[in-house]
Amino acid sequence: RVSLTSEMASSLRESVYTSLQVSVWWEERLAYQNTFRVAMLPTDEWRDDDLNRIWLPSFVLPRDPVIADIVDKAQKYLSAFEDDSGAGFDGYQGVLPPGVPIDQQCQSVDDQVRAIWWALLQEYQLSYINPPPSFTETSQRLRTPSAIIAGKRGTCIDLTLLLAALLEYVDVYPVVFLLDGHAFPGYLRSTDSYTLLRKIFLEPATMARSNGSAPPESTIQREWILDQRYYAALIDLVRQGHIVPIESVALTQRSGFDDAVNQGTQDLRSKADFQFLVDIKSAREADVTPIPMWSIRA
Repeated sequence: RVSLTSEMASSLRESVYTSLQVSVWWEERLAYQNTFRVAMLPTDEWRDDDLNRIWLPSFVLPRDPVIADIVDKAQKYLSAFEDDSGAGFDGYQGVLPPGVPIDQQCQSVDDQVRAIWWALLQEYQLSYINPPPSFTETSQRLRTPSAIIAGKRGTCIDLTLLLAALLEYVDVYPVVFLLDGHAFPGYLRSTDSYTLLRKIFLEPATMARSNGSAPPESTIQREWILDQRYYAALIDLVRQGHIVPIESVALTQRSGFDDAVNQGTQDLRSKADFQFLVDIKSAREADVTPIPMWSIRA
């Protein structure tokens, strides 16, 4: 049993090699013993491979101290968009009942996301920068929201995780799009939109039960990650207005919110480039919680 909450594991800042000794005892007799060389990565490194990709939601950090500060600065923008000094970040509470066009139905949610975007754009003037050195070929070091704001720089996935954390903080459900060599966030415009997304997630399991075969891939991965097989269904939700993609790098280009949404939509034109959609809300329901990063521990 390896404790991931040990002081060494949680404070590790560079990748190191160590050893893991395995001993198997049976009726007080040593049946097997061997020592394996293993690599330990620091807590801010993530691998985009089939084994580790599912833990990307752990790097969405809504409790990072800077998140509340950004939302506080976004308040004045929200009040202006809503023409209401008492407007608040209330998630989906202001969504109108069905029967009106979705743009009108979800206007309050869009205004909250737009306010966060303009706070980042006007108050922080973020720029793009390559990822920090990781000294491993297959992993990438990810910046925390505090590190992004302090340095005023981030990669596409850094900015994606920052926006996802801000959305989760105000109880708007974020998603993350992973393309070939690129990442950007999006959000679900209502709880009904989330229900429609979950139907796509649940479809393969339902089909497997009906024909008696085992579902493809691991059950845990299907709970919050959709791969290229579901591209058409996801694009339908985007076209219907249930998922709004946002090109996070547009922050570094000083683009407005509508331009960022248009860019995000354009990013999804190619099925060949699309790899995965990661649903943060579903991951949380499966107990994938934010990782305790050493850089933001009290």
